[in-house]
Amino acid sequence: MRQKLYSAPVGFLAFAVASAACVDAVPLEDYPDPIEVRDVDPQGALAPEVIGRVDRSVPGQWRMSWPGVRIIARFRGTTVDADFDEIGLPDGVNLDPFEAILPSDSPEEETRKKTRNAPDIFSQFDVIIDGKPSNVLKLRGVPNGPREPALTSLSTQARLADGLDPNAEHSIELVRRSESSVGITTFKGFTFSGGINPGYLPSFRAHKHRLLFAGDSITAGYGNEGDGFLCKFTPETSNARLSWASVAGRYLGAQAMLVAWSGKGMAINFRNDGGLTLPGLFDASVALDVPTGTPACDPTAKPGDLRPCFDPKSYDPEVIVVNLGTNDSNESYCPDGSQNCQEAERLQHGRNPDSASTNACSTAFAACVDAACGVDSATNVSCVAPVGCVDEATRCLAARPPAEQGLYVDKYAAFVKKLRKDYGPSPLIVGVLGPMLSNFPSGDGPLGLKTTMANYIRLAIATSGETNVDYLQLDTHFFIESSGCDYHPSAITDRVMAKRLDAHIRRRIPTW
Repeated sequence: MRQKLYSAPVGFLAFAVASAACVDAVPLEDYPDPIEVRDVDPQGALAPEVIGRVDRSVPGQWRMSWPGVRIIARFRGTTVDADFDEIGLPDGVNLDPFEAILPSDSPEEETRKKTRNAPDIFSQFDVIIDGKPSNVLKLRGVPNGPREPALTSLSTQARLADGLDPNAEHSIELVRRSESSVGITTFKGFTFSGGINPGYLPSFRAHKHRLLFAGDSITAGYGNEGDGFLCKFTPETSNARLSWASVAGRYLGAQAMLVAWSGKGMAINFRNDGGLTLPGLFDASVALDVPTGTPACDPTAKPGDLRPCFDPKSYDPEVIVVNLGTNDSNESYCPDGSQNCQEAERLQHGRNPDSASTNACSTAFAACVDAACGVDSATNVSCVAPVGCVDEATRCLAARPPAEQGLYVDKYAAFVKKLRKDYGPSPLIVGVLGPMLSNFPSGDGPLGLKTTMANYIRLAIATSGETNVDYLQLDTHFFIESSGCDYHPSAITDRVMAKRLDAHIRRRIPTW
């Protein structure tokens, strides 16, 4: 069993732990947001083209909750309207997974709910006319509890454009800015009017390449349009169209399917929120925040049912990108002392002695590979982890106490195996260490949190037994100039990250 470990060169956003001084932001012109130019397909359908993970079980309707879904059409006409149904999932209390909350049945939480006003706006879409952003569509929904069995939808007809040139051909694109925690949208088609022979024109040619992303808030675009690290989440500050995943798709001329949800982890969510992790939600065509133990989707769902499963055979990505672990490594929030709380505490990567043996296995594995490939083997694209290193790491993991088995490394390896089973041997899988982790001296163990998580991901990749799986490390980005809300990447940082992934994929797949 031989496993390649890859990483792009370090350098775009060098980070000095010893200095708290501000560093100049990366010049925007160095990493422009690419403008997509697409050819018309003369045989293209006279209908919208929908890119991303959606439920298509009802003809003429597309139901969606995952971020970054794109709805594109060419047409003649002076006016564009569209029909929607919106389910507002939040109960108007806590749209932000990073806000401290109390147990839902506590008197304190009930008091907090009463003092907060339910938001009027749920799912939001960028409206792009003839290739230029025009406005933001803000859909209202009926505020529902996020885990209520019965959800109520609100129908809306929206005017998206007016006063267009009656003699020209036009294009319209809607891009879902919002993520699954905000609401579920059903798009029921465009209506074109005005001018001569208004209606659909043949669509654009389909993208040749396809990407699939599994991630958390970083991939969803959480807070990337915020005004700095002190701002808090709102639907207005988050834009999946500008996330690193969507921008990478434009750099690479590829469809990008985003399966991402803020606060979700590989093994444990942020503050151990009691919901499914991202791998637990991954099979859903339309994601709902359901409790652990509840299936994310129903494989027997009939057309129009709320929880259809996604058929992986319907999408054949050339590259699958996994960026999960930032939330696993955060401090747990478990006031009730539950088993989930205790499991979360065991995952605190050097903060808790119970994680010592997993750290020992991962550190020994990294040292073994370094000895064979040279120091900093993770950035050596020609490095192949020796069979002996992998075998010893496998034995080390098997010898861990039961309390540590089944946590991050094991869950990560299992997810890699699932992706390979679902999508076959061809796609390149890239395990990414995200940009929000650092080695700040803050009680994260002798190696620091970033190094420990890097070792964990490399160990999970190697011991998964799967080949054609890479490791890619993104630089820590903690600059005031490049931070979005809650220290998340800004749209500028998203472009830098996208360019790094673009370079890595083109190097690995020269025929791209």
